[in-house]
Amino acid sequence: MSRRLRFVCVAFVLAFCLSFVTRSLAQEEKAEGRLQQLSQQLNLSDDQKEKLKPILREEGEKLQAVRDDSALTQEQKVAKAKEIHSQYAPKIGSILTPEQKAKWKQMREEMQNH
Repeated sequence: MSRRLRFVCVAFVLAFCLSFVTRSLAQEEKAEGRLQQLSQQLNLSDDQKEKLKPILREEGEKLQAVRDDSALTQEQKVAKAKEIHSQYAPKIGSILTPEQKAKWKQMREEMQNH
């Protein structure tokens, strides 16, 4: 294999890896941002934050996959996103206190109305 071809292959692999890492970091930042927002609004404990972090990260990854799916129409993306939120709502709600759940439910309803 020529040096030039090897260089191109290595550059391609590095670009792919960098793209993957960048996307993962962006997803992590979104999950952190959402966690911070929930933490402030619901006064989450440190234990609750640790339990929510992987749930929010996973939900965010699934939502990003829907956004990136060019085969879906905008209506399908909205429907799929609602489905994903519905799947994760019980997981998130199970970590919250009754008072936090009530506030969180109110927050979600306000977001849906806007």
